[in-house]
Amino acid sequence: MFAIVVSDNEAPIISDCPSSQTLTTELGSETATAIWVEPTESDNSNNVTLTPSRSGDAFPVGQNTVTYAAQDPSGNTATCTFVISVTAPLGCSTSQLISCGDTETCVENECRCRPTFIRLNDVCTEANTYSLTVRALSRDGFDYEFTDALSDPNSPEFQAQANAFIIVMMQNTDTIYGITVIEIRNGSLIFVAEAITEPSTTMAQLEQDIDSAIQEGSATAGPTTIFFVPEDTVIADINECASTTTNDCSENANCTNMVGSYTCTCYFGYTDRSPAGVGPARVCELTSVGNFLGIGGIFGLAVGACVLVVMMCLCCIIAARRMPNKNFAPRTRDPPSNVHLSSFRKSEDQKPRRQGPGRPGEVFRHDDNLYRGYVGGSSGNTPRSEFMGY
Repeated sequence: MFAIVVSDNEAPIISDCPSSQTLTTELGSETATAIWVEPTESDNSNNVTLTPSRSGDAFPVGQNTVTYAAQDPSGNTATCTFVISVTAPLGCSTSQLISCGDTETCVENECRCRPTFIRLNDVCTEANTYSLTVRALSRDGFDYEFTDALSDPNSPEFQAQANAFIIVMMQNTDTIYGITVIEIRNGSLIFVAEAITEPSTTMAQLEQDIDSAIQEGSATAGPTTIFFVPEDTVIADINECASTTTNDCSENANCTNMVGSYTCTCYFGYTDRSPAGVGPARVCELTSVGNFLGIGGIFGLAVGACVLVVMMCLCCIIAARRMPNKNFAPRTRDPPSNVHLSSFRKSEDQKPRRQGPGRPGEVFRHDDNLYRGYVGGSSGNTPRSEFMGY
């Protein structure tokens, strides 16, 4: 009689061990939340235990070592280790932007990445941003049910569902740098998020990438599987120019929306003084007249002004010479009572004429019509004076 003893000396295998991360806490907070895709384990016994995940946990400032351990029934073990480094934000002042990097801006005394930049390994990297709306039916075999807690982005329920969605989408796409869940709506669960991609990624490429990830109706990352409704997925551009919180153009610049991003242009008369690497027209300074025109331009303006003054003086002199002298207008009065009006007619040249005795320059008028008049009687010995008047 003999006994056969089978010994298992083969340790489990842990695959896809997460990479180390560097995070920065929010201002006033002492912890930062880290998420990652959980590793997978395998063993010849098909019976292995992996320590619970800490993805989604809050880690304090400092170096935090995370260890996954897998153990089979024979006591064989395997480990997977990585580090979560958490730092506190450097204080900054809006009046001293030099305390932040060129690709950062000071918000509430905290250095944050400028719009269309994302922090990767503690470095703000340029990126495109798109709006992403995805409808999900269930997770790990359980149908989604919307609750009031999911309306609050700060609730644990919201964070748990958002983190699971982010992990699954990040694990199954190639073009997405990061995802931020903005809102969860009712309708099973509808995730409204912002997808951040590298600058060269177009909207069509992002659509193709997401379609490939969920085209079969589900996507899996580690132990998490989410079932989606692919035909309800909507990807759209975000108009960063619609709000000053989504673009960092100078207040002296125009903002022009582009697909996935935006661009800035300094107003006419302003010079672009933006630091390298942050994009155009983030800092626009008023251009001085000397710098704008140059010495030649200023000299040209001076000569032009002198010529204009001389021409205006000449025009005034010519106009004065052509102006009639109104001081020589003839005096007018009604005809005397002994004037007999006859043979009314208009003078061809409209100028009054006088014949016979009378004072020089004396003119009679009658309803603006020229007339012929006789002073004295029309016959007899009374002398008469013929005149023309108006």
